Amino acid sequence: MSIAGLGEFGRIRRFFAPLAGLGGLGLKDDAALVDCRPGHRLVVTVDAIVEGVHYLPEDPPDLVARKLLRVNLSDLAAMGARPLHYLLTTALPTSLDDDWVARFAAGLAEDQLRFGVDLLGGAVADRVRRGRCRRRDPPQRCQARRPDLGQRHDR
Repeated sequence: MSIAGLGEFGRIRRFFAPLAGLGGLGLKDDAALVDCRPGHRLVVTVDAIVEGVHYLPEDPPDLVARKLLRVNLSDLAAMGARPLHYLLTTALPTSLDDDWVARFAAGLAEDQLRFGVDLLGGAVADRVRRGRCRRRDPPQRCQARRPDLGQRHDR
């Protein structure tokens, strides 16, 4: 089936709405609702992966999806945040059919269970990750010092 098969809203209903958490409102709205406990801050990140740069066109779609989710979970972990939810925005080539998208969604579903996150929303046509941390001032990459950057401490 081509991209014209299910279309944008059909793909959302079929492949991504089942991945949505409560805050995602069934992916029927253009926004999501996120509560944050007092004394915590939301940590938000967005990182895209691009075909031919971060993955090969022949890579299995479920692995592409898991890589996409995991690079963002890694960014949250680097700031000491526990992942909660994610937003997914895709800009897929028109040559990808609904079967490819179904396998992509299956990869997301597998890692959602593994990492305890759920989909809040986004756009089907790159993605944002959110996490919560207890610290008032979480560690930031721009504040890293040489030992923090993976350098040997004895040099």
